[in-house]
Amino acid sequence: MFPINDWKQIMNISNSNIPLSTQKLLENNHISVLTISEICTITTLSKSTIYRMIKRGNFPRPISLSSHRSGFLVSEIESWIATKVNHAHLITTGTSSTPMNPARHTSQDNGYAS
Repeated sequence: MFPINDWKQIMNISNSNIPLSTQKLLENNHISVLTISEICTITTLSKSTIYRMIKRGNFPRPISLSSHRSGFLVSEIESWIATKVNHAHLITTGTSSTPMNPARHTSQDNGYAS
C-alpha cells in the first residue's frame, strides 16, 4: 500500500478534475472518505462501471455516512489500487511487486467480469 500523499504523483491529481479543496485534503492526509465522483476521477472508471464492480465484489463497497450520503474509505481504495498495480506488475514481469493479503484477495479476483 502506498501513502495517500503519493496519490498526487501516482494519479496526477494536480491535473485532474478533483476540486482544489479535495486536493489540499489529500495532500495533507486529512481525508478518509471520498465521494463517487472523486473515485471516478482517481480511477478513471465511470460510475456505472464502479457500481457494477461493487455488485460483483470486485471493488470496495461504499460506507453510509447519512441516510442520503455515502463515501469510500481511502484505505480501501488504496488497497484496491495497490492490488491492481501488483496484478499489472505480475503480468508484465512475472513477479509480484507487493505482497497481497490472501484473506482479502484470491487468484480468481482480478477485477474483471467472469
